[in-house]
Amino acid sequence: LPYMEQDNLKRLVDNNAAGAFTLTPGGGSVLVVQGESETGASSIATALRDDGLRVEEVSSRLLPLDPLTLQGFDLVVLENVGADEVDP
Repeated sequence: LPYMEQDNLKRLVDNNAAGAFTLTPGGGSVLVVQGESETGASSIATALRDDGLRVEEVSSRLLPLDPLTLQGFDLVVLENVGADEVDP
């Protein structure tokens, strides 16, 4: 399998894909977490807002890890967030 070298970490190129769907009653709220390499507005967040969802954006450094905080969201999207950017 092909590898990419980035900051002395090996990452599988095949891991750069995902798919999902969600059904939420009412308006729904989404937390979009952007990877540290991302800058500017998130196109995912913009599309979700255009569909009428409430969207909050944070960087991976500010990702809340406690379940009580995360339960306030119907969906959490990790946008270009590497595994090394999130504490276990």
